[in-house]
Amino acid sequence: MYISTVCCFLVASDRANFPLIIENLYQQNVFNDYEVDALKAERTEFDKARSMLDWVINKGEMASYELLRILDVTKKRTLDPGLHYWISCFSFRVEDTEPSYLFGE
Repeated sequence: MYISTVCCFLVASDRANFPLIIENLYQQNVFNDYEVDALKAERTEFDKARSMLDWVINKGEMASYELLRILDVTKKRTLDPGLHYWISCFSFRVEDTEPSYLFGE
């Protein structure tokens, strides 16, 4: 349910940093090389968001959790300021307080 909501937010956002999100999903072993290359080849931002979210949803709960966690940690680079509160409403496990995510430029 929450991941479906993410699609609308990411597609509508002018701050969505898909290369950063995709790279973090790759670093967390959610995506493999083939999937990353396929996402990079998508022509529009909407197609990237749709494909990325479809794959994350199909991979299950842990992949969905990783995406939400990445969005939380990188929110200044990936989400509009109005969505910072939305992502901060999710409670993440204590051991995830210092993840090794890339923050981008």
